[in-house]
Amino acid sequence: MAEGAEEGLINPNESISKEVKRDGSGNLIYDDIGEFLEKEISQYGKDQNTPLHVSYIDPTYSIRSVAANAGDTLLCTKLAKASVHGAMYGYTGFSCGSIRNSIALIPV
Repeated sequence: MAEGAEEGLINPNESISKEVKRDGSGNLIYDDIGEFLEKEISQYGKDQNTPLHVSYIDPTYSIRSVAANAGDTLLCTKLAKASVHGAMYGYTGFSCGSIRNSIALIPV
């Protein structure tokens, strides 16, 4: 989940936290939706008597600790273009990825 994914996806009356937090510039600080999903999915498994093992890994620092290179930029550009093309074709429920060095639309 991307940071800020809560915005517009959760009913304001059902927000993760009732407290509105802002940074020094006045921008909203969103709750950690990853932790929220981990708890909710685990609770759902318990409610359904289905054993689930949910692991939440926050890769924020490992991703930000490595500088992007030209290959990263090229891959991101290709994935972004494929996402836009898929959406313009009217596809929903898909993700874009690299399969055997080709960009593909992958059903979710």
